[in-house]
Amino acid sequence: MDITKEYFDQQLNKLATKEDLKEVATKSELKELKTDLADLKTDVGTLKTDVADLKINVSSLRTEVATFGDDLADIKKALAELSQRDKQDSDMFAKDILDLQHRMTALEKIAQELKR
Repeated sequence: MDITKEYFDQQLNKLATKEDLKEVATKSELKELKTDLADLKTDVGTLKTDVADLKINVSSLRTEVATFGDDLADIKKALAELSQRDKQDSDMFAKDILDLQHRMTALEKIAQELKR
């Protein structure tokens, strides 16, 4: 096979031109892209850790809120019991006062009869 000028021109036309190579990244651009990719990978790893920590914190917060709700229910129950006990005590005091008034009235009548 003879290498002719036409064959040589055809092969030259198949080669990339400066215009074609403008789209290709340079070594420094590839190195910068590699660095940016490594930084992005680190940032994503940090983000994953932060999200995991956030999930743990949310879980802890839910547990504390549930415990707080239980404690609040216990406090409400205790207040209701105290209120009921307070009413019972007040009713007993009122009953004792009425009883004492009746006894006092009876004693006053006896004292009046004794004076006669």
